[in-house]
Amino acid sequence: MEQNNNNESEIPVRKIFISYSRSNDGYVNKVRELAEELANHTMDVELDQWSLREGDDKFVYMERMVNDPTIDKVIILLDKKYKEKADDREGGVGTEATILTPKVYADVVEKRGRQKFIPVIMERDPETKKEFVPTFLDGRIYIDLTDTNHYAEKFEELVRAIHDKPIHKKPLPGKAPSYLLEDEGINLGTSGRAHRAIEYLTNDKPQALNAIKDYFALVTENLKMFDFPPETQQMGDEEIIEKIQELTPLRDEIIDVFLAIAKYREDSAIYEEIHNFFEQLLPYFEYRNDSDSNHQGRLTITNFSVMSCFYTPLLLY
Repeated sequence: MEQNNNNESEIPVRKIFISYSRSNDGYVNKVRELAEELANHTMDVELDQWSLREGDDKFVYMERMVNDPTIDKVIILLDKKYKEKADDREGGVGTEATILTPKVYADVVEKRGRQKFIPVIMERDPETKKEFVPTFLDGRIYIDLTDTNHYAEKFEELVRAIHDKPIHKKPLPGKAPSYLLEDEGINLGTSGRAHRAIEYLTNDKPQALNAIKDYFALVTENLKMFDFPPETQQMGDEEIIEKIQELTPLRDEIIDVFLAIAKYREDSAIYEEIHNFFEQLLPYFEYRNDSDSNHQGRLTITNFSVMSCFYTPLLLY
């Protein structure tokens, strides 16, 4: 149930029912104090200590509460007595007004789902430190309020669970990394070495310089695989733009490596490798004749515009 709160209109009031065992007077008082604390956090708390009056039927109270559609959450406070009494009541009606039976729990789960119930550990075995959980709640994720050193943290976790406001939220899908877009252009098989070089730079690994050398060498060599048209073929504007777009993922990948170098390295040796890399790209601007036997097996570049759009942004970085 959600109601408007005049003082905190942005946070709706949540109605909860507390299920617990009347283990002893001290524990009953502890439960009431927890209920009061929860009530101070934008909650309408249903507790038998407040709600039951003379003449009320305590045997149907619990079942009515958990089936009430206005109850947003059922908080199950678990101690040794609760486990014992719940495990002894295989579907029957018990003598306490606030102990859930397995049958009632199963019926509500079928109608409303498990999210309506929040198990809270209030006591552990003093010897084994094992929590007291009834059989019908085995495997359920719980909140532990037994550790006084972390009580404030766990209480906040409980409040957030009741309001469905978890600390850690599922992130929205982000932007696809550039290497996933390689299939939209030419894939020269360089992304693996690029990622390794960036990782080594980021973590200041001694292998970073060699990783940069390997990456630049692979780019220079594999660029020969790019499908440039023969020298005699004339290309229209649209074809030129298409060729430029095919090289764009590789250009962006190289820029990412440059940015990592600029951010994490200042030594001259690694910048010397950048200088060498640019020199190794210069032959791709040369016009050659396919029949020139002196250049057999080497890439023929016939479109200066394509390589200029690839090379110039790299120089700017």
